[in-house]
Parts: sequence; C-alpha cells; structure tokens
Amino acid sequence: MKFLFIRSCRWVIPACSDHVVQVQFQSDTCAQLDQTYTFQVVGNKNLYPVSCRAFSGYPGITGDPKVVFACRVKCKKENEIVHKKYVMSNGVFEFGPLIVGKPKDKYRECVYEENVERLNIMNISLFTAEVSFAFHRDDKEEVFMLHPPFMVLASGEKKELFLWAYPKANGLIEDTLVCCVKDNPQPVLFKISCEGVTPELVVNKELLFDKVLLHRRGLKALVLTNNTAVPVAWKLSGHEGLGEEFSVGQCEGVVPCKSTCEVPCYFKASKPIVVSKKTIRLEVYDVENLLGLIHTNNVQVSAEAYDVALDISFPKGSDGGLDYGLCKVCEENKLVCTLRNKGKYDINYRFQSSVLPLSHVNKKFFQVFNVSN
Repeated sequence: MKFLFIRSCRWVIPACSDHVVQVQFQSDTCAQLDQTYTFQVVGNKNLYPVSCRAFSGYPGITGDPKVVFACRVKCKKENEIVHKKYVMSNGVFEFGPLIVGKPKDKYRECVYEENVERLNIMNISLFTAEVSFAFHRDDKEEVFMLHPPFMVLASGEKKELFLWAYPKANGLIEDTLVCCVKDNPQPVLFKISCEGVTPELVVNKELLFDKVLLHRRGLKALVLTNNTAVPVAWKLSGHEGLGEEFSVGQCEGVVPCKSTCEVPCYFKASKPIVVSKKTIRLEVYDVENLLGLIHTNNVQVSAEAYDVALDISFPKGSDGGLDYGLCKVCEENKLVCTLRNKGKYDINYRFQSSVLPLSHVNKKFFQVFNVSN
C-alpha cells in the first residue's frame, strides 16, 4: 500500500503558470494510509508540506447478527423450542417448527407471520454496494424464499430483505443464505433452518368401561398425546350415536406441543344394556384450520350396565319377615330366609340391623349364620 507520483518528482514551472501533480494510490489490502509529502523550491529554504490520506476497501455489508436479526438468544436450552430467533451459540437463524403443507402461492403478502422474517441489510463500506442474494442448496426456492433477490445500497444505507420458509416434509431443513457483493470476493453467509411438522395426536384405541351398576356413573379418560412441536386442534365426532347413556366432558379443544390432554367420558344407564365396539372418531386439525381435516383416529367404545336382581324368600305365613312367635325357654328355634341371585354376576350381601348394628343385638338370644358373603 503506497502513494506514487506519476512521471517525475521534479518540475520546471514557468512564471505566472501552474502545474498539476498527479499522485496515485495503490493498495492490495483494506486499510487507511496517511503520508506527508514536502515540496521545496530550488534556491529557497522554505518547505511546503502536503498531507495525503487514502482509504482502501471493498464494497460490503455487515455480517453482524446484532444488526441483521431483530431477535436473538445467546444459546438454546435442551429441548427448547425456538421461534424466529438467531441462536448466537451455533450461529443459526431458526424459524423453528412450521406446519407442513401451508399454501405459499401468496407468500409475499406475509399472511403467515410465523413463516416470514425481515432481515436488515446494511452497507458498512464507503462505496455503493450492489448485493445479490441466493441460497446455497435450495436454488429452486422449494422451501426457502427471499425478496428482493438484488438490491443497491448507498454507503450507510439499510434495507429490508424478506425471508420465507415453507417446509414440504417433516424434519429439520438447513441451508445458507449467500449474500454476494459486486467487486467483493468475500460473500456474507447466514445459516438458516426450519423444522417441518405435521400436526398429529396419539390416542388410546379403546374405551372399555367396566361393568357399571344401574344409575351409577362410570368414568374413563380419552388420553390425547401431542408429541409434535406445534399445538394441535382436535374434535370428537360420532359420540352422539352412542346413545343417551354416554356423555363427554369436552368435544373439542387444543393440545399444546409436547403435552397430554385427558378428555373425561361418562357412562350411566337406567336399564340393563350392553354396548359392544361402537366407534367414535377423533379428528385432527391445525390450530388455524388452514389445512382442514389432517387425519382421523377411530376409538372403539364398549360398556355394560347391569342390575342387582336379588330375590329373598321367607317362610310361609311370615308376612315378609321372620316371626319366631312364642318360644319356650332354653328351646332353640331356627328360621331360614333364602337369597336367590337372578342376575348375571355374583353379588355380595351383608345383614344389618335397621335399629342397631347387628353386633349389638343380644347374642344370648339371637345368632345369625352367614351374616355376609
């Protein structure tokens, strides 16, 4: 890096005239050079210093993430989900999880804010910068898109570059935004990524109610598990056809990402009934319902309501009870009541005094065999 005089360093200047001295600056590095040249007239001891200063550099834009990206984080915690932030620790701008299959025909209208980011492109050089943008891998812009593809920036000027991401398949997608400046051999690179996600729920395939006594309410939970990185909307259909014996605590809702939701389901009958393998349907949607019905899960429901059919027989003429009548002292008198189970299932029974607990009845006079069974 140096200054060079064109032609000679000595000049003869006629009286009452002037002479133009050309100084050439040449540099192969980016820097600033200060140098002073001294002129002297032959026969005169006076010195005439002339200071020269020159700058050398390329047209260029900033690569500082603090200028380019509006939102930044120092690092990402394990299993943390980041949305539209530049992660300083790994040097990647992450769109985060995005729903697969969103329509992108009107992407320039920025309808879906989660799919677009605005980058600040700033000219930090002393020259006008002509910048062109492209992707290292996605040259056909199938996933990542940008606008404008070219811009001209005056020194110190800043403009917005729009960047979109529309994944077409599940999984992590990575690329590099390449910013090429005319007359600058060194491009500016920004790593970018997004994760394609299809909304999905895992649900238990069966709701099996235990045998439920008439007028009692059985409870089972429909467990909805969202293992994806986006919230998922759901809706139950077909439960109306199960009958009036069935009810659900919630017919639709949203399951947050990486979480589980339990939907209470009830069964209560007033008469014996058997419900065998009836089906309800769980419908899955994205939260904004942009894609419509994504998929369904069928859940089989089985239940049975039963009654306790117990027949109690007393001795003839006892009028619905046990009447021992007159008994002689020290003479044992035994009466029998018969219990008959006319139902489908075993039942438990226990005798109990309506006035006092049976254990308080005077055991000197009464003794009951098979109090419970």
